[in-house]
Amino acid sequence: MASESFQKAIETLTSLFGPPSQTTLGAAVFTTTATLPAQALSPAQVSTHEKPSGACDEQLEAFAKSKYEYFAGNAWNNFGPEHWIATWARHYERREKAQADILEELADIQEPATNLAASQITENHDQPDAARAALQEVFNADEIHTLHLYQIGDTEAITGVLIAAATADLYIALVFMMD
Repeated sequence: MASESFQKAIETLTSLFGPPSQTTLGAAVFTTTATLPAQALSPAQVSTHEKPSGACDEQLEAFAKSKYEYFAGNAWNNFGPEHWIATWARHYERREKAQADILEELADIQEPATNLAASQITENHDQPDAARAALQEVFNADEIHTLHLYQIGDTEAITGVLIAAATADLYIALVFMMD
């Protein structure tokens, strides 16, 4: 179960970037209970927030793709799923015990369009300092045991970045797309 301070951090992130939506452009935060049951974790993994073995990466990726499709809204089918999936690529995976620094991880994305989108998450935000702090509070938290950064977009004019993270009992995604 997520701590009260971590839940508050997620609420702040959501208030700054928006709740789940199907707007195609902009940002939204999604959360859901992890499909990997807590019983599958050893007591040591739960207490240390250690990454569990097994299919966590695959489950997190499936969650991330589903939120990407949802966020794209009607444009997903109107333009064609094959165009949206063509750009899908994982550009980063935070390794176990790695120093968590979401702002640096976003800045280090090498793919130019995705790097630009990642920079715009905070640089083009109405409250850039609050946006940076919220990203750090959630995605640098000790509770996070897995984090992926994905390239997203439609192969034409829309580009974006998707941050997907997992705790022992929660999946979190921030989807951001721009044209």
